[in-house]
Amino acid sequence: MNSEAFVDTIRKARQIINHSNQLAFDMNLMDIDGGFLGNVGTDALFKALIAAINCALDKHFLLSCGVQILAEPAYYYVASAENYLCWRVLFYLNCEKMFNKLSTNRML
Repeated sequence: MNSEAFVDTIRKARQIINHSNQLAFDMNLMDIDGGFLGNVGTDALFKALIAAINCALDKHFLLSCGVQILAEPAYYYVASAENYLCWRVLFYLNCEKMFNKLSTNRML
């Protein structure tokens, strides 16, 4: 995942909001959503992304600009749990198959 993609998008969002305000549209909300990896070993990458995003927000969206920023890193927080849950389900399914196979073999 490339932090430059987020930085460039934030810069472009600022341009779009500026242009829309000139056309009398009051855009006052920006949602930064998804795409954050949440697998094991991605903490350093996530922290680098956060630093790059915060730097871009500080540069293009001052606190006094009137635009609210929403950040939704939900996938980052849920991905590890999701991976763990899938692994556990597969483990139990395989154990059940192995148990059934062993039980059948013992009956013969």
